[in-house]
Amino acid sequence: MSRVTVRWKCRVPFLRPPTRVFLDTSVLQPLFENGAFIFEDAPLVPSRRLSRMPDGVNQVESLRKVVAATRLAGVALVVSDASLVEVADRGRQDYLEWAEIARSWWEDEPGDDLFGEGPDASGFAFLAFQDSVGYLSDKDRQLVGDALDLGCEYFLTMETRLSRVARRVLDDTGLAIVRPTELWQLMRPWHVLVA
Repeated sequence: MSRVTVRWKCRVPFLRPPTRVFLDTSVLQPLFENGAFIFEDAPLVPSRRLSRMPDGVNQVESLRKVVAATRLAGVALVVSDASLVEVADRGRQDYLEWAEIARSWWEDEPGDDLFGEGPDASGFAFLAFQDSVGYLSDKDRQLVGDALDLGCEYFLTMETRLSRVARRVLDDTGLAIVRPTELWQLMRPWHVLVA
């Protein structure tokens, strides 16, 4: 019998299938702009913003797969009040209305229990070490704290700069910061089981 070695090209170890995924504001924007592709399987028409994003098309394609898998597996997609404030700061009423509707729809999804099991830390524990983490903007600190307070295991972002602190946040709080390609890589084996 031969041995097969599988290597994951991912910054975080496989933890467990997600039950709650926090959506960074950087994920809400592509969901809004590419909703027809992500939710309705229409062809992807890359915007200028998406074309400038590192690996943007691949990230949005993976985001579509993640969203489909979360629907099948009953995974909660989580958006906080601070996320909606960031959306409002963009000054687009249609984007804000969409984000509010999406949040209320995701909150009503089956299996979404606000007090469900999440990482063993809370946002307050995160605040205790945030100054020693390295690079985190005030807005990112707020959103990571929200993800912990809301019991999320994963923080989904399109930004590469958060990858600099992903390992430290995972080690200190249990919250995995991942991009769509990484989350899809982690979810793919479980998606096959529930599809």
